Amino acid sequence: MSEEQGPLPYETAKPLAYEWTDRAADMQDEGVLVAVAVTTDGVVGTTVRGPCPRCAHRIEDQQVDTVVMGGAVAVLGADASEVPDVGAAPDALALALVRVVVTCSCGQEHPGRPDDVTAGCGISFAVLADETPP
Repeated sequence: MSEEQGPLPYETAKPLAYEWTDRAADMQDEGVLVAVAVTTDGVVGTTVRGPCPRCAHRIEDQQVDTVVMGGAVAVLGADASEVPDVGAAPDALALALVRVVVTCSCGQEHPGRPDDVTAGCGISFAVLADETPP
């Protein structure tokens, strides 16, 4: 989008469309959108940095993707068969890829953004974060 056309409006028609995830995957392949996961003491944290696949404004998203509850490790979004045994060796707790759902959080203007939404262009997308050593 060129500057003469003005800011991209807030997305309301298809905020969860697969095309945003598809574009994000292409951007990861190009190396412009980076997603990493780090496991420390069995807790997985993720960071996604780069341009939004819709508005191209810079975003940085940080999340904790593993929670420890009652002595058990639960991987958010995983079914019970995928939850590792906390008594297992540390290598068994390592994850190669972590699926992360990101919502655009750019600080740029997007006309039509609801008053109760403080940032972003209105879309969410998924990426796979590569695990890196802590």
